[in-house]
Amino acid sequence: MQRKEIARVKLLAELGLMVALREFVKEVALSEGFSQREAELLMLATEEAAVNVIRHGLENDRTATYEMILEREPGRFILAFEDKGVPVDWNTIGKAETAGLGILLISHCADRFNFINLGKRGKRLEIIKEYVAQNFDNAEIEQEPSSEGSLADIAPLDTPLTLRPLTAADCSLLTRCMYQVYGYTYKDAVYYPEKIAELLEQQLLVAVVAVSPEGDIVGHQGLLKPRPDAATAEITMGVVHPRYRGRGLFERLKEQAFAQLKAAGLPGLFGEAVCNHPYSQKANFAMGGRPSGFMLGFVPGDRVFAKLEEGSTKRDRVTVVLFHTRLNQTPSQRVYPPPQHRGIIERTYAACGVARELAVAPSVKGREGISGNVTMRTVPENSVAYLDVITIGENVEPLVRGMLRELRLMRFDCIYLDLPLSDPLTASVCAGMELLGFFYAGIIPDYLPSGDALRLQYLNNVSIDPEQVVIVGDFGRELFGYITNEWQRVL
Repeated sequence: MQRKEIARVKLLAELGLMVALREFVKEVALSEGFSQREAELLMLATEEAAVNVIRHGLENDRTATYEMILEREPGRFILAFEDKGVPVDWNTIGKAETAGLGILLISHCADRFNFINLGKRGKRLEIIKEYVAQNFDNAEIEQEPSSEGSLADIAPLDTPLTLRPLTAADCSLLTRCMYQVYGYTYKDAVYYPEKIAELLEQQLLVAVVAVSPEGDIVGHQGLLKPRPDAATAEITMGVVHPRYRGRGLFERLKEQAFAQLKAAGLPGLFGEAVCNHPYSQKANFAMGGRPSGFMLGFVPGDRVFAKLEEGSTKRDRVTVVLFHTRLNQTPSQRVYPPPQHRGIIERTYAACGVARELAVAPSVKGREGISGNVTMRTVPENSVAYLDVITIGENVEPLVRGMLRELRLMRFDCIYLDLPLSDPLTASVCAGMELLGFFYAGIIPDYLPSGDALRLQYLNNVSIDPEQVVIVGDFGRELFGYITNEWQRVL
């Protein structure tokens, strides 16, 4: 993914320069197309990061300097700070007296941030703002016709519907359809037609819609690539208007959308389906999807599913099943599963039809002197956070420990950690993460730039009733049993 530098500013470590720095970032952000509110949030992140560089990295040495760099890459705006000050002690992150990195504020001002050790060149903090939201937290819905209520609520089964690709001109109608199903409880981006249009323009979103004779959008299936060169795409924004359910529309939308990426040679797709009913799971099975994991309590309990849970007062968080759909076979890759999970990972690959060579990791404890790279992304409105271990180095475990401590204090309910299965060190790192309270969630083939992801999960004082989880398929039940046993083990 090619980055383009917009600006690079070298500053003395003087707090008096903060006003000018904030305004500069704001004006650049506005010129890049961000809204006034988004630009103001980037101003706050700028001040928090710069003040902490000065106070904690450069120890208020007014003769020292640091650099602020603004960069652009497809779909992303990067605000970075580089300095040669005191190295970060990751064991202190989250302690109010010494934290100094402002994770709490920065995470609410941006979509993601990275900490990068530059060795003798110091360190770098990257604050990343998506030009468009790239995570729609999919929770697909499909329902059979209800025997209760008026039949007038259901459109005639012979109503002709046109299935075609989504266009920029359709985005306002799609937003209306999402509202009619979810109200205002879905991911924020779907209520901004211009953001959906930008995803189409950047060729990150492939989408098919169902259009009624009146010209209304009554169904949609999107496939969202996390980056232009990604080998997989997320099955997202799957929705069918309540009046048009029970006629196989969900499957037809999926079939057309999947065919486009299959023809393009993409290896596979991933997605989540809620486990409070069987319908979206059945739709995934019908299209060749197979379970690859479960994320316990992923969906907030106040998520509204129109015509699906009327009269229900239950508001527990909803578990989702991770699905993998294989589109094209690719040459087998070597992966290094942790020995304690090798059996379930091998069976998951087989169930999903993914060819992999499962190797035993060499007895190497770490990479001394090598700095790892861990990114963090938060979705505050859903109380969910994601930690992605991009590269494994000697600092990964204390870095994750510090981030976890901070996220727990911020009361995030569900925290997910992805490890690269292509790295032999994942086996030992996984064991360390489980000592922190993480437990097995599943695998996501082709998810990371390096290949497959091993996903772990952490529940922050969230209760789950396994008896309330609806699961379709024998392997799904086996996998869910394995995961709930792992959850009980770390409690």
